[in-house]
Amino acid sequence: MSVQYPDKRVKRTKENFRSTLLSLMEGKNFSEITITEIVKAADYNRGTFYAHYKSKEDVLEEIID
Repeated sequence: MSVQYPDKRVKRTKENFRSTLLSLMEGKNFSEITITEIVKAADYNRGTFYAHYKSKEDVLEEIID
């Protein structure tokens, strides 16, 4: 059995964080957005966020790339 890296769950989770951040940025400045807001809006917990990212800047960098 071949293993995909990253697997579909990781891709889906990271895509949810990216799209949530973009949605929040439509209403307020990036500097005003908190990680708590991101995880609540994306319906994940902080542990899941930190399993994939160190900071909200990392999410933004991934969007830009």
